[in-house]
Amino acid sequence: MTGFKHGYRNTKVYSIVECVIRRCHDSKKDNFQNYGAKGIFVCDEWRHDRGVFCKWLEDQGYREGLQIDRIDNDKGYSPDNCRLIPHSFNGINKKGCGVSGICGVYFKKDCTLRPYLATVRLYGKTYDIGRYLNIEEAALVRKRVSASVCEKVADLCFKHKDIPIKQMENLFVEVLVTEIQAVKGASV
Repeated sequence: MTGFKHGYRNTKVYSIVECVIRRCHDSKKDNFQNYGAKGIFVCDEWRHDRGVFCKWLEDQGYREGLQIDRIDNDKGYSPDNCRLIPHSFNGINKKGCGVSGICGVYFKKDCTLRPYLATVRLYGKTYDIGRYLNIEEAALVRKRVSASVCEKVADLCFKHKDIPIKQMENLFVEVLVTEIQAVKGASV
């Protein structure tokens, strides 16, 4: 078999690569409807040479506690659209969820002046970003905060490949709090 010359066949990174490729390209997989059926695919280089994909994961510092995150959820898996972030952050930049249809944005009828609350939930705690006049403004601010936090956390994970993710959780919370304070300071 020429497809397994890369030496990753029975490794954790190989199983991750296989899972990503299958959910994007195998219509028989349960989660295909959330990926391949929506046009989310793995780039040709990674799809056809799993060794290159595995090597990318290793070079990025893959270790327990990290997952592949697509920077732009409308695009597929490729080196220019992927990064590694902790599992807890992978859901922060989801599209629609919750009653408002926007992850982390809630309508609070008790506040008529600024009824839309933007939040981020991390490690079991909810952090308020702020209250806004309309859902669009709240969603925009939340999206900016989550994108910036995920970028900074991914950068920290890459720069500190030797530190277990669990040991970095306080630092990640600090990044989130700092970003929220910057948003609140800018709106004053």
